[in-house]
Amino acid sequence: MLEEPEAPPRTQHRGSGAHASRKPRGPRFGEQFDLFPPKITIESLDPRTLLGRRTRVAGLWRVTIGVGDVHVVFRDRHGLYCEAHGTSCRAARAVGDRK
Repeated sequence: MLEEPEAPPRTQHRGSGAHASRKPRGPRFGEQFDLFPPKITIESLDPRTLLGRRTRVAGLWRVTIGVGDVHVVFRDRHGLYCEAHGTSCRAARAVGDRK
C-alpha cells in the first residue's frame, strides 16, 4: 500500500503583522452616511388630473434629489413605490418618512 505523505504542520497566525492592530474604521458597506446630504424636494401632484378620473392611485409625488435626479412616487393598493426603482428607492422612503 502507498502511504500519503504527511502535510507539514500549519503555523497559527497570531496577528503580529503590520495589519494586526488595525480595526475597521467607519461604516460598513451599505451604512455610509452623507457628510453633505443632497437636498430632497417633494412636490405633491394631483393623480386625478395627471392619470385620469378613474385612477386608483391615491397619491402622486415628484421627488427631486440633489440636482436633476427626478423620481415619480405613487401610492396605491400595493403601497408606496418609485416608478423606476420600486419600493427600495430612496425617493419612496423620503415620501414615506414625510408623513
